[in-house]
Amino acid sequence: PELNHPAEDENGIERHLFFLGMGIAQHKYEEYNLNFCDHDVEAVADALKKQQGKLYSRVHSQVYTDEQATRDNLETGLNWVADGCKAEDTVVIMFAGHGLKARRGLYYLPYDGDFESLAATCLNWDKVGEALRRCRAKKILFLSDACHAGAFGKSLLPLQEDLVNGLVKSAGVMVLASSTGTEESFEVDNLRHGVFTATLLKGLAGHGDSNKDQQVTLGELADYVIAEVPAETQRLQHPCIPDVGTFDRDLILSHVAPASPEDEPANATPAPPQQEAPSQPKAL
Repeated sequence: PELNHPAEDENGIERHLFFLGMGIAQHKYEEYNLNFCDHDVEAVADALKKQQGKLYSRVHSQVYTDEQATRDNLETGLNWVADGCKAEDTVVIMFAGHGLKARRGLYYLPYDGDFESLAATCLNWDKVGEALRRCRAKKILFLSDACHAGAFGKSLLPLQEDLVNGLVKSAGVMVLASSTGTEESFEVDNLRHGVFTATLLKGLAGHGDSNKDQQVTLGELADYVIAEVPAETQRLQHPCIPDVGTFDRDLILSHVAPASPEDEPANATPAPPQQEAPSQPKAL
C-alpha cells in the first residue's frame, strides 16, 4: 500500500530520522557492569536504518556504547540531535543503562561514571531535557530502559517515571518505558538482548502490524510490546506509556513487507518459558 508518511511531504521537503542510542554494558568500574545494553541500542539502530528510502529520505544514527559512552560524548550526541533536526523530522532516542537519583537530581551513569562522584562524572538528566527542548522536531520518541541491577541500593534507584516525567512535561516527548516502578529488566542469554528490546525488534519487523497494512505505527508497536513483554517474563516486567496525552499513536515507525510464515525475524523473542524452567528470562 501507499505510505501515509512518504520520504518527502507534499511540498517536496525530505523527512529525516535521527536516532541517538546510549547503551552501556561494560563500565570503567566493573561492579557497575550490565549485560546486553550495548547490543540493544545497536540492534534498534540497525532496525531503524532499514527505513532509509522508505519512510525517510535519510536515517542519521549515532550510537554510543561502553567506552565510547563517556559523559562528554553523550552530551555531544544530545547536541547533535538538538542542532541537526528540523521540524518535519522524527527523533528517536534510546537510553539503556543505569539511572540513579541523588539529592541534586537524576543521573545517567556513563562508561566512566563513578557513583562516589555523581555530579562530576555522570550525565545530569536535566541536560537531556535541555537538549530535547531545543529540538525543532515535532515528533520525539524516547525509549527508556533503566536497568535496576544489584550494584546500587534501592534508595538510589529512580522509578522509570522519575526519569521520563520531566521529559514529557518539559519537552513534550513521547515515551515508551521498559517497565514500571522499580521492576527489573529481564534478558534472555541466547538472544543477547533484553526482553524489551527483543520484543521491540520483533514488533518493528512486522509482528506489531496488527491491521496488516504493512506499516507499524507507534500505537501498534506499544500495544505489542506492552502485551508481549509480560508474557515473556512471567508478568514480572510491564512496559508502559507514562503519559498517553503526548503519545502520537499514528506515528509510523516501520514499513514492512507482507507477512509470510517464513518471515520470523532473527531477533525474535523466545517462546514462553516452561513451568519447569521459570528462570529462562532472568533479571539484569
